[in-house]
Amino acid sequence: MNEKEARTFITFFSIYCENKHLEKEKKSVTFKNFGANKEIFLCEECELLATSTLLNRISCPKNPKPSCRKCPDNCHGPDVKSKVRKVMMYSSLRRLLKKT
Repeated sequence: MNEKEARTFITFFSIYCENKHLEKEKKSVTFKNFGANKEIFLCEECELLATSTLLNRISCPKNPKPSCRKCPDNCHGPDVKSKVRKVMMYSSLRRLLKKT
């Protein structure tokens, strides 16, 4: 995973958590180890999901790495895959709407 992919991924989690988890307490998180030196605020649930997903992506043995949704191997399990898909879909739409 390159730095641009990591930043985009982390931005998506930030958008999702900011809009969907209004009532949850958030803390400052920086994903320096993933090449994205950007401070964001996430609830504990989103922080754990983002961290585990980034770790799986980085440790993916495939080269070149396919997008997770197109990969025949299921590193995350169906529950996590569903949650990440929800984050990505929601945030990508919000990001597009912001740009227009």
